[in-house]
Amino acid sequence: MWFWKQWKSSYRFLYLFHFLILLFSIGISLYSFVQGNSNVVEWQTKGNIEAIRTPLPSFKYEFFEFQPEAESFLITEKFVPSLMIISSKKVLFSLVLYVIGMMLLITVISDLQKMGFAIGLAVFALGVATLGTELLGIFQHIHERFFLILVLITYGLSTYYFSSFRYGAPYIQRWGWYWFLSLIFSGLIYFFSSHPRPFEHLAHYNIAIPVLTNIVFQVVTAHEFLRGIIFVLTAHNNAASRYTWQHFAFISLLYFANLIYCYLYFTGQWNVSIGYLHPFVLQAINTVLGVWGFRQRAHHFGEYFSFVPTGAFLYLATALIAYSGLFYALATDNTPLIEVYEDTALYTQIGLGIAFIGYVVINFKDWLLANQQVYWYIWAPLRMPYLYSFVAGVLLIFAILAYHDFLPYNQAMAGYFNSLADEEYQQTNYKTAQQYYRTALGYDVRNHHSYYALGCVALLEQDYHAALVYFRDANLKTPSVFAYAHLAHILEQQNRWLEAIFILKEAAERCKENGELYNNLALLYTKTDVPDSTYYYFRLAAKRAHLPEIVESNSFILWTKYTLSGSLDTNYLNLTHNNYIPKASNELALYNKYSKKASLFRKDFLPDSILSTEQLCYLYNYALNPVALSDTSILNLLHFYSNIPANEEHRIFLDFARSHLAFHQGEASIAFPIMERVTESGGSGNLIYPIVFASWLLQHRQFDKAIYYFQEAYSRGDKEAKNFIVLAEKEKANTQEALWWKKHPLNFVVEQANDLILKQRQEEAIPYLEKAMRIFPYRQEVYLMLAQIYKQLKQDSKRYDILLVALKWLPLSSEVLKEYIRACLDLNYTNFAQYALEDLKKVVSPSEFDDFYAEYTKRIQQNSEWLF
Repeated sequence: MWFWKQWKSSYRFLYLFHFLILLFSIGISLYSFVQGNSNVVEWQTKGNIEAIRTPLPSFKYEFFEFQPEAESFLITEKFVPSLMIISSKKVLFSLVLYVIGMMLLITVISDLQKMGFAIGLAVFALGVATLGTELLGIFQHIHERFFLILVLITYGLSTYYFSSFRYGAPYIQRWGWYWFLSLIFSGLIYFFSSHPRPFEHLAHYNIAIPVLTNIVFQVVTAHEFLRGIIFVLTAHNNAASRYTWQHFAFISLLYFANLIYCYLYFTGQWNVSIGYLHPFVLQAINTVLGVWGFRQRAHHFGEYFSFVPTGAFLYLATALIAYSGLFYALATDNTPLIEVYEDTALYTQIGLGIAFIGYVVINFKDWLLANQQVYWYIWAPLRMPYLYSFVAGVLLIFAILAYHDFLPYNQAMAGYFNSLADEEYQQTNYKTAQQYYRTALGYDVRNHHSYYALGCVALLEQDYHAALVYFRDANLKTPSVFAYAHLAHILEQQNRWLEAIFILKEAAERCKENGELYNNLALLYTKTDVPDSTYYYFRLAAKRAHLPEIVESNSFILWTKYTLSGSLDTNYLNLTHNNYIPKASNELALYNKYSKKASLFRKDFLPDSILSTEQLCYLYNYALNPVALSDTSILNLLHFYSNIPANEEHRIFLDFARSHLAFHQGEASIAFPIMERVTESGGSGNLIYPIVFASWLLQHRQFDKAIYYFQEAYSRGDKEAKNFIVLAEKEKANTQEALWWKKHPLNFVVEQANDLILKQRQEEAIPYLEKAMRIFPYRQEVYLMLAQIYKQLKQDSKRYDILLVALKWLPLSSEVLKEYIRACLDLNYTNFAQYALEDLKKVVSPSEFDDFYAEYTKRIQQNSEWLF
């Protein structure tokens, strides 16, 4: 921008400021264009938990081998589109761009001659009038349009003042004054508007002027790309230059071939998708090149205004207003409005591009053949003025518009009503939004935005039939991965998963390859017996999804559902995202299914307090893995999380895992009460807990309770439990307790305690008996031996505590009850002894009770004599 070096510093600052904003608006518009539907829709993940049967440690009972099972949990995550989200920040940014452009425009207006001044002021007035300020409710008690009139009068008088009385005032002063007025009016809007979102309202209503300005701007700059080609080819030509004409002809041919392809592709006359330069990209190039190109054409408008600085600032103001509208259309994914901008760029580039080529060929063909520096004289025609070519180009544009029945007008109206509907949608006024969207469909019956938005409203109203219709219609003209994903998700919820598969396969054909759709398609295929297709789509998804770790985690459903061949690890050797908790949890589920030891526990996956679902599954699955059977730290960790109130909804799983580990780590006294609580609170439909608990009880020969829980499992629907009931009842009838107790492999603990007692080393026997008490919580011999030792050591309180624990496990044991009553009497707990005596009466014969009652009475009398 060397032409500005002679400007005043204030002009240079102002120009650079707006030029940088223009570059930013171009960049963010192109970024929004690349984002496409993602501007208003985002992928969300919907998790699902699937239970995988997991074998627990087996045990042999007599001649039978039992294989209890639990459930490990597999996490699968499906990508589900969000409902339409209109970003307030993006909408407001488009308004900010518009205001910046308007402030620069009104700053420049004062320098224009009468006709230009009138036109510029009219454009500004129209730009303010179309913002819908009368709906903001400001000064409505005076008149609904009073605020609008006040704005127009204030800016109009200020502009007239600078034009007539302060003509030539520095731009920075004018610009600062207009911004000062804008801040005042913005304050009035903010504090006095009755509208809940006044500035977003202005942005949504701001359609007309940006569209019209964009048309004018495109007409002015449509040829700049070709002019830039001529500059590159001829600006530095010399005697050694060659083939300039051939190069220009070839590049021009490619340029128009690209535009013609775009035209055929956009109108649906050619469905073959190949790489091309989109008109928006060419428009961005034209905009930047036009900064210098507009200066070179200064003699075209020199009689109306000078380029320095009026023309330069006018160009930036027009560009900013044009891009504010383009960015709004892209940021809200207003498809009919986007197509208006798209058609404007395409038609002007075709019409005026052809006109410019004709202008160059007629005037400078000989110079190009002679390899002359045509660029320097491009606007000094030798034969035909550019005006004739320009008129011809405009007529060609009108011919294209007429051929399409001036569809861009209808699309502009559809885009306008879509923007009004979007405002109502943001405010959750869905009924009003529906009316506006349907009005938009009246102007453009196939516009994607209206159908998609109506589908979202139908989902909010739980009208799934209507949602299916709207999302299907949304894909008629402009297929969208999000609309297809909504269709498949609704069908899957209705158990129409075969239709959902066909929908996603159609989406894969019509839309660009999308990893999220492939992931969902692979998950649907897991409902079939076609593992090859499942594997194929998981592989495609992993390569293309934005979150490949989710796809890798989901792929474990393939390994757990279908029979594996070869080494377990080699099936997923290429998976790389090892720090993703669901993936680690699913790997544990797979290992659990095949009873294979997992790798070391990752405590860094877990929080300090509240567990998420993924973290719970990881901890739970690890607790069921064989490697955890010897890891006491996991037992403590489960206890820690279970005691946190915020983990209440996870407690049953934490407690089951804790009881499982406690039982197999020799802490049956911890495992049994937890498992009993889990079984009772596990729900009538849960078959696992009563079967597992009953199998534990059977191992400890607690036949009555085992039968009870086998019956519970049978009543909940486990038909195989009936066989176990028969077995337990038979064993109960034929039991030989003494023989079993003697032969039990863990009896060595008690034998060691007996040896120490015989050697009068009772205190050394206590740890052995306490260990036996944890291992054999139902063996009364252990409690009685330990109570006897504490009695000999005159530790009556500890003796009482041991017997109290014994009663918890053996409330119907007469020997324990008798010893407990004796301990109560030794401690003078007469009331407790009396209660226990009543319990004893229920479990012994009358003669046995009479004998003990005589002993009880004698002890009571002795205690009374001692007190007195």
